[in-house]
Amino acid sequence: MFTIFTMLGEDVKAEHTTSDGRIDLVLKTEQSIFIFELKYKKSADTCVLEKLTPKHQQLLKTPAKSLLLSANSCTTQIKVVPLHHQNPQAS
Repeated sequence: MFTIFTMLGEDVKAEHTTSDGRIDLVLKTEQSIFIFELKYKKSADTCVLEKLTPKHQQLLKTPAKSLLLSANSCTTQIKVVPLHHQNPQAS
């Protein structure tokens, strides 16, 4: 996935490090941020539950619309979760 997004000229980071851990893949566009969490032999639901943690808050501080995409590589299971957040400056 990293190679494909890089070849398309997108702003993509693999193993994005935060103060609370690493995010597998982060794709940033002008309007959105896509957070990819990829697991082997775990369900996509498990992946979503364990990844909705404080480490995502750093990425959610931007005004962009954010999505968490989790995928299990053992089965064809993908879960997309919109990460709604409020911009504290907009209040």
